[in-house]
Amino acid sequence: MNRHGALGLGLGLVAILASAAGVALASPGMGPAGRGGERPPMSMMDGGPGGMMMGVPHPRMLERMAGELQLTEDQKQKLKGVFESARPEMEQVRELGRQNARKLQSVRPGDRNYDAVVSEVSRAAGELATRAVTNGAQLRAQVWAVLTPEQRQKMEALQAQRREARQQRMAERRSRMRAAP
Repeated sequence: MNRHGALGLGLGLVAILASAAGVALASPGMGPAGRGGERPPMSMMDGGPGGMMMGVPHPRMLERMAGELQLTEDQKQKLKGVFESARPEMEQVRELGRQNARKLQSVRPGDRNYDAVVSEVSRAAGELATRAVTNGAQLRAQVWAVLTPEQRQKMEALQAQRREARQQRMAERRSRMRAAP
């Protein structure tokens, strides 16, 4: 891979980590794609944009899950504990992703150490992506363990609906982009 290909890969991984992980910890009212919304995305449970695979769910997600899945008080408390215990690691991964992005932005293609920095940032981005996915998968498994079989089935149905709606929105955007002058 040439220098420009490595740079693109490194920037892409850093961007994915910094933005996708950051969405889950974003300010209240912000969902994926920056829309101001009343409800946090349940796509967090299926690893969709801004999902649990990349960060800790927004606190309001627990409220939404409670309503949609009819969680008991005990389940809500367990899930709150699961989310809170995962937060420090997810925040650390997010901050390391930001630092990685700043490191790459601080070096110019003409610098002597450019290739070394690109290589270091690419390696670190890969490690951060591994941590983020692993942590998110563990978090998802912990949530899954708290749910009843009926709640799991309902969650899977909701996830399928949301994936379909997300795919439809993406197809509509692509169509609009092709039609734009």
